Amino acid sequence: MTCTLCGGNYGTMPAGRHNLCAALAKLGLPTPNLGMTCAVCGGRGWHRNTPVPAALPVYFNPGELARGIAAIFPPCQDCGGRGAK
Repeated sequence: MTCTLCGGNYGTMPAGRHNLCAALAKLGLPTPNLGMTCAVCGGRGWHRNTPVPAALPVYFNPGELARGIAAIFPPCQDCGGRGAK
């Protein structure tokens, strides 16, 4: 689904348009495109084909935590982990 005002499909659109776009249009301001969601990861920024393990390991420092998160949730190769094009 794309926003009827800006044409972007990033984020949620409860009424067929972004809330920000509706507010800008109500004020008579331009509604720039809010972006397109990555088709590969669905806007999550990470891509994983296998389920997440039930018990996640314990990390003892920020470096281990960052490596562990990257191993469990590898960044999407298509969007570079941004979730949008």
